[in-house]
Amino acid sequence: MMNKLDRRNFLRYPVCWKMAIMPGHGSIREIHHGQTQNLSLGGASLLCHHYPENAPEDATIFLFVATQQIGHKPAPIKARVKVLLSPPATDRGCFRLSLEFAEFYGDAWLVLSEILAARTPAINSQPGDSSILPAYRVDK
Repeated sequence: MMNKLDRRNFLRYPVCWKMAIMPGHGSIREIHHGQTQNLSLGGASLLCHHYPENAPEDATIFLFVATQQIGHKPAPIKARVKVLLSPPATDRGCFRLSLEFAEFYGDAWLVLSEILAARTPAINSQPGDSSILPAYRVDK
């Protein structure tokens, strides 16, 4: 049986960014807010204020990158994701979501990879072959 560390293909980075997630497909959906705990080019761990138990596995996520520049708000990073786990985080009064990126919109993958390359990865991060792309890019 393969453990979690064996399945990781990318370094994880501790980041605390605001995020919004919309479960399912279609134009009118619920939006749930929260923040990232850590992320990689393959997926993310998030804390979300609310997440429905019967939500579909597919979702769209918007990551709002924190910046030091006053008045500068970069465009959010938008991606389709697969929600792997969404258990309640009873110690924090919210939900802990584990996501796998399925596809990125526009240049979101490139933007995210450049931002993460400038950061220090988590100490316990154990990547495998980082040459494997986690998702395909979509131009929309």
